[in-house]
Amino acid sequence: MKPVKRGAKRQVDQILFFASLRKIGDLPEPKLRKLFRQFLGILYGEEPERERAYDKLSMSAVGFTRDLQRLADELHSLIQQVREIAGRSGYKDKRHLIPGRPFKFEVAYDVYLRDGKVSVRPLGETRVLMKAKKDESAGVLRSLGEEKEISNLLSYRFFSLLEKAELPLSSIRVCTKCKCFFSATERKEDKRCRKCLQRAIRRRWGKERGL
Repeated sequence: MKPVKRGAKRQVDQILFFASLRKIGDLPEPKLRKLFRQFLGILYGEEPERERAYDKLSMSAVGFTRDLQRLADELHSLIQQVREIAGRSGYKDKRHLIPGRPFKFEVAYDVYLRDGKVSVRPLGETRVLMKAKKDESAGVLRSLGEEKEISNLLSYRFFSLLEKAELPLSSIRVCTKCKCFFSATERKEDKRCRKCLQRAIRRRWGKERGL
């Protein structure tokens, strides 16, 4: 797998994990900081010059718990809709998933479905900018306050990453054990996510050895 494709797949899995969280406030602070750090990288990009701002903001992750939960819930609903579309037979090759809309972040896009895969078509120039050039942290804080814009931007990131990872919509599944979203190839017949499958393998291994 190519580095770009592998990196996009990793971020898709992070988004699916994020969308599966129903009680973010129950996470211990170290995990919450890590989650917020990953979230910022997905939302605004992983450019090295922004890492310091992300690290600084992640220290105050507890203050963003409510915002993160709202976005996780919105993503959960969006992914459910995508799975419903993927499960239908005879859908049109060019189904319009989300209407193009202008962004304050200078992003506008259309999302289509072609042969079961997502196709993102930017409308004009597609860029994501911080609002404050001198202070990246201040720019992130102000932009996080734009609820609708952040929701739309996160949706755009999700579909763009699906396209880069070359993942069909049918690859998004729900684990029969923990009920979390995960991605898998068509060859994977087991309906459990990797964590639950590995947990079952360890239990079986221990039981066979009387541990």
